[in-house]
Amino acid sequence: VSSTSVWNSIAAGYMAGICGIIIGHPLDSIKVMLQTQSAQMVSPITLRPTLVARAGSATVHTAAMPLHFLQQRQQSSMTTATAMNNIPNNNTQTTAQSLKRLYAGAKGPLLTAGIIQSINFCIYDSVRRILHSHHHQVDSHYSMLHKDSLYNIAIASTFSGAATTIFTSPLIIIKTKQQLTGWNFQRALRETAGRSATTTSTSSGMVNLKNFYVGFGPHLFACSVGRGVYMCAYELIKQQMAQRKQQQQQQQLYNAADVTLQERMVCAALAGMTCWSVIYPMDALQNQMYKQALTTNNTTTTYELASTMYRHNGMKAFYRGFGVTILRAGPVAAAVLPVFDMSLEWLSQNNN
Repeated sequence: VSSTSVWNSIAAGYMAGICGIIIGHPLDSIKVMLQTQSAQMVSPITLRPTLVARAGSATVHTAAMPLHFLQQRQQSSMTTATAMNNIPNNNTQTTAQSLKRLYAGAKGPLLTAGIIQSINFCIYDSVRRILHSHHHQVDSHYSMLHKDSLYNIAIASTFSGAATTIFTSPLIIIKTKQQLTGWNFQRALRETAGRSATTTSTSSGMVNLKNFYVGFGPHLFACSVGRGVYMCAYELIKQQMAQRKQQQQQQQLYNAADVTLQERMVCAALAGMTCWSVIYPMDALQNQMYKQALTTNNTTTTYELASTMYRHNGMKAFYRGFGVTILRAGPVAAAVLPVFDMSLEWLSQNNN
């Protein structure tokens, strides 16, 4: 593994990460709201009135909020309502507010997504090269990019996904709180860092790191297994598509580099939808754990919470918002993986 290949994968991963956030964050906000709404509260506290967020013409109920937060929102709403009585209805302003709501929590991921994806893809690419070099000493770089085994891809992608969870868990928790509450990044960070384990108030001067790793088990599964399924599905579909083109053109050897951008986008979209179909129940469980940590300090184990969700709402509790997620997975993956793929190929050809 050369320093040039490392920097190439970092640069390609950074560009891919930024594209993914810009395209996918609005639908991710809707997904989180749908996952955390439920007919019955999964935490042991009494159900409180829900907040309603309008996303375009669709009305989506958010999770139940702490009492002190609701009181602040009610006071703010009364002040806002009084002020709005003197202002005429403005559809443009309403649309802008809806878009702002959908991009709530995007600041943190937008600032860090490029870095996290850079680390993720850098680890993935480096591990692939190490595994591939044990069996292919000649033309290793070219065959690694286009003809690597699914075994190497699975190990490299699963390991890279697991390795980055220590960074992604705090960011996702803060992002989810922003999406559910409308807090800005600074407040979500402050509330997460300072919330005491025994009181609903925040403790000054003390950072509770445990709060940044709530739901770490489901998150680890989603990132490791999900990443493995994601990358393997993409490379497998791409290789099959290249082989089919080879048969049609009667070529002796197939070349995955001949797959066009549009074909790569199709491969990536299918891979993204496959990945989310596998990990979605764990993602729903993870977001319910975030919601519980936000609304109450009474914590339950992953198994206990999953049992409660199933007992109250059956399997649909684990698939609420699945359609929106699949709708989001296609376009996001169609942007992220081809951007990384083609950027890495271009950088490798021009820097080597």
